[in-house]
Amino acid sequence: MLHRATCRTISGVPSRGVRWTGPYIKLCGERDELESAVVVEFGGAAEGCGLCRPGLRSAPITSAASGAVASPGRLASDAAPPVVRAGSWDRGWPARFVRPSGDSVRLPLAPRLASWNRAGDPDQLRLGQFLAVTADLVAPRIERLPDPLALRLDVGLAPAVALLDAHDLDNYLYPLVVRLARLTGREFATVWAGKAHGPDSFITVETAVPDQRPGSFAVAGLLEVDASAQTPAFKRQVHDQVIDVEELPDGPVSLHLAFEVGRSRNWVNLWKPTIDALDPILGRSRANRDWHPRDGRIVELALHRHRRRDAAAHVTVAVGATAVS
Repeated sequence: MLHRATCRTISGVPSRGVRWTGPYIKLCGERDELESAVVVEFGGAAEGCGLCRPGLRSAPITSAASGAVASPGRLASDAAPPVVRAGSWDRGWPARFVRPSGDSVRLPLAPRLASWNRAGDPDQLRLGQFLAVTADLVAPRIERLPDPLALRLDVGLAPAVALLDAHDLDNYLYPLVVRLARLTGREFATVWAGKAHGPDSFITVETAVPDQRPGSFAVAGLLEVDASAQTPAFKRQVHDQVIDVEELPDGPVSLHLAFEVGRSRNWVNLWKPTIDALDPILGRSRANRDWHPRDGRIVELALHRHRRRDAAAHVTVAVGATAVS
């Protein structure tokens, strides 16, 4: 259960007994950190307290220049209009990194998708086992590598599995990256994932190398977002900036996302809401369902992070998507 630090149910003097914790534990931190801990360490999903309502904003977003209230899904800042078009990844946008190509290690256990089932559920147990075994395998190498760090996960799927349906690559990466970051105390500058039919899966960790080549995509976009990733406003801001883009033709897709974030943002928690809002590019799984794109068709996913020194919540996202053969 998530609470604001000031919530009377977790602060002050306990109404019964002398301790707040007892058989429970109490963690303090930013919301992004707490939600990551819930998923990776304990299983299940975090819920917000109905009394202090930590998932709701205490005030509407306002423009610093005019003090006007921003409409839902619109930027409160006076950012330049977004650029979304066919073409290249422009200079001045957050840079990409080269796809890791060093020595790969075959994974003894098949990669597992993130699970939000209750603790003790078989999916949670299998995920926990995979994360523990994989962390033991690659953590020592991560600790020896200089920054910036790169990770690549290649997922092998059985021939009977539909390659472009479900098995979303961000759901493979999320629990793995969070676990490795917590274990080693290191952040990744770029993480990659791919999926194909095959008997084995592999992982690669190495030092990240900036990609100096211009990127060419069917759709290239520079987006500006300042809403909380835990609110629908974040998805609306992304969606509104790509709404006029022509959907990519049916078939597999390569997607690159580069996030430029301040110190107050956990970039890992931006992956899913950003991809969920890209249905104008990827198509919808159901015509009447928001935030459910056909992201199973992503067979190559590249995620890049650039850290600003400030603590502002503003996020710049460069998007590059193209159909692949």
